[in-house]
Amino acid sequence: MIPAGKTNEFAWDCIYFKGDKPCQPHQLQTATCRCDGYSPRSKKYLFIQLSSGAEVIRSLPIVEQIKQQDPQSYIIYLTPFAPLVNGFVDEVLPNDIGAIMRLQLDQINELYNLDMDKRACSITNVLQADLKKGFYLRDGFCRPLDEDAEKVYQEILEPNLEDPHKTIHYVQNLFHICGMTYHQQRPYLTPPKTTQPWPDYEGQLVGIYTLPKEGSVSYWETARWIHLMNSLSNQGWMPILLGDQMSEQLNLQIAEKSRAIYPGRMTLEDTIKLIHQCDTVISSDGLISEIALALHCNLVLLHDGRQRQPDLDTTKGVAMVSSENNQGIQDILPDKILEAIAKYRQATNHKEPERKAPKPSAPDELPTTIDEMRSLTAATRGKPGSY
Repeated sequence: MIPAGKTNEFAWDCIYFKGDKPCQPHQLQTATCRCDGYSPRSKKYLFIQLSSGAEVIRSLPIVEQIKQQDPQSYIIYLTPFAPLVNGFVDEVLPNDIGAIMRLQLDQINELYNLDMDKRACSITNVLQADLKKGFYLRDGFCRPLDEDAEKVYQEILEPNLEDPHKTIHYVQNLFHICGMTYHQQRPYLTPPKTTQPWPDYEGQLVGIYTLPKEGSVSYWETARWIHLMNSLSNQGWMPILLGDQMSEQLNLQIAEKSRAIYPGRMTLEDTIKLIHQCDTVISSDGLISEIALALHCNLVLLHDGRQRQPDLDTTKGVAMVSSENNQGIQDILPDKILEAIAKYRQATNHKEPERKAPKPSAPDELPTTIDEMRSLTAATRGKPGSY
């Protein structure tokens, strides 16, 4: 241990303090600690989601609500899906031993484990926090931490089989787990910074996510995909095939026999950038659909008719095309999808202006002078909100 001395003069609790490099006020005007820009942190929050990228997106309204009500908070997200976390999160950590060891030595005020995965529940057990919400591990099984998580836990383990079409309110369930009030917020992803690779087709790109697994409820015959691609092209759209390694062979076959473009296998980050440039996305995949919704693209969701329907706002650029015979999407005809997408042809762009956290969280967003920093701190300082 280092004896008390000069290091005790550092403002460890300031929102600008880095700990391993000079802070922004020092870089701007060689200010020393507890300068006029000093702004103390209020609470430190930790969110955990390891198994589902779609659930990361669905949790973003909770993160945004915390940051809006408590601008001085510091929010950490432990997840392997870093590209899906927006600008309201201060720090993203991967799920590795180094990150977990660091969190064990941290002082966390509120921990929210929104994941029933046993790894996430185990991490919740070993970390210390003043308040824990969500799920933990007991006797080798996931268990709810309190009554707020109990209701969602029961719905997941014992779904209402008599009403398989009952709407699932995914985001509302996450708010309930956290003990917070849901105000119909929509997930929001910070628009990625990218150049437009197809400027001649701006506003006419259609992203299509294909699933190749034959026999699954989300399988569609290759001939139908080809028919859909050519029909979209005939109507003036430019179909772009989205996919990962699993769908690569199918996408290559479709691109060879249709007028669709397949840009190749892409990372999650590249997929987000491409979806952001699309006017409309066609998908039966939960993650791709959530990305499109969070980027406020028009979405045509192919629903297999068997599982419960998600809570989609059909007035904001969302159309659901469902199987009529509950046999999966294979009994959905291409013309039915074309009818759904046609209503967006002249529709208003649903993309919203970029939303930012009420306090700066990146060096290029920070004020350029101490006076600006002082005024910003005065405007954002306040007591933490209640949820």
